[in-house]
Amino acid sequence: MPEDLRPVAPPGSAVLDLRHEGEIRGALGSIPEWDSDRPRPWGRRLLTLAAIMGPGLIVMVGDNDAGGVSTYAQAGQDYGASLLWVLVLLIPTLIVAQEMVVRLGAVTGVGHARLIRERFGLFWAVFSVGDLFLLNFLTLVTEFIGVNLGLRYFGVTPLASVPIVAIGLLAMVATGSFQRWERFMFVFIITSLLMFPLAALSHPSAGPIVLGITHPGVQGGFNSTSVLFIIAVVGTTIAPWQLFFQQSNVIDKRITTRWLKYELADTTIGAVLTTAGAAALGKGPKGLLTPLRSAKLRAPIAKPQKITCIGLNYADHAREMGGEAPDQPVLFLKPSTSVIGPGAAISYPKLSRHVDFEGELAVVIGRLCREVPVERVPEVILGYTCANDVTARDLQKSDGQWARAKG
Repeated sequence: MPEDLRPVAPPGSAVLDLRHEGEIRGALGSIPEWDSDRPRPWGRRLLTLAAIMGPGLIVMVGDNDAGGVSTYAQAGQDYGASLLWVLVLLIPTLIVAQEMVVRLGAVTGVGHARLIRERFGLFWAVFSVGDLFLLNFLTLVTEFIGVNLGLRYFGVTPLASVPIVAIGLLAMVATGSFQRWERFMFVFIITSLLMFPLAALSHPSAGPIVLGITHPGVQGGFNSTSVLFIIAVVGTTIAPWQLFFQQSNVIDKRITTRWLKYELADTTIGAVLTTAGAAALGKGPKGLLTPLRSAKLRAPIAKPQKITCIGLNYADHAREMGGEAPDQPVLFLKPSTSVIGPGAAISYPKLSRHVDFEGELAVVIGRLCREVPVERVPEVILGYTCANDVTARDLQKSDGQWARAKG
């Protein structure tokens, strides 16, 4: 379009300006500015879709974050496949909501908050952005909790994992290239697709899945808890930040009205993919549990802060050791490194020729406490489990203290 015929945005007005015109550069291709939405063969259409694809796919798949994973997994664990119908209903809801902001961005060329200010005034614009900032801050907290839990599985401490990921995110958005940033996003999207083969490894049964999709209901019936889970699933799938993000993303990518049908396809693909991913994450008891034979059981608490033990607490055992049960409990500590999971190999000390094992009741304390009254003890107990107390008995007798024998 000639320079003198292009629309010029009045200062402070929410209409298309010249900064968002030009070549579309996506992660999977580019479209020159002079290209038009003319009829084209299917091969050319697919290349155009690849270049346009990004805003809808990123915003949808990005919603399967740490909070979403925990919500879907908990819903699946508690209600099996009976809530899959909720995810099916969310597909058109997602498409309608996000397609609205795609049109707003393509037509006006400005972000969602600026449109709110233009239409409803400064107060509501500040309110919406402030509310979004608070919610996004809390969401980031949950994301880094997820980073901590995920990388801790590989032995990375939070002091290392959280700063490294934070620096990586800042470096990714500071590259100054929209195309490079979008390619980073596609790497994350491809990585997230691992949830589908992982779900397949659990050998889900098709019957409960089909029933959960076609027959709305809740395993165990509707009650306050199940309704709360439905609200949580809806809330974690449709979030306010998605509206602001996709509209801004459409503008930054220079998508105009002539490419709306391609961006609608991008949004639809993203909506289907994110709900399918949510279904894959929800592994419930109705045919979606991981078989025990393919699971590796671990200790309830891998590295407890303190292991306090009571010795000679059985009269028969005290007599077996050549004494009587003491009037006061004999307390000793075991190192946290001595904790292993069920069925794990026990490393015998090379210096010992007499290793005993004893079945014990282990009490897991759930929070910091001190001098707890007897009547309030249940308040601090997280649970109970079985423990195998392994002792190098000859070292215990020769040392006169129990540190080496019990560690």
